[in-house]
Amino acid sequence: MTKIMVEQFELSEDYINRLLINLQHAGVKNTTDLKRYLKDYSYAKDTSRKCHLLISPDDKKESFALPYE
Repeated sequence: MTKIMVEQFELSEDYINRLLINLQHAGVKNTTDLKRYLKDYSYAKDTSRKCHLLISPDDKKESFALPYE
């Protein structure tokens, strides 16, 4: 499995699969596409909502909230 990092946060296999399914409409078909798609994203931890946030630098791309495992 390819290792995908957003800042210092490493995406687990489950998170990668969730994002691949969610981003099919954007033409993201594999981990290489996903790595490229998330290249400029930033990471934040939201302890109040118990999730990891992947924040888009662009208003046209969506941001993601991934629940704690």
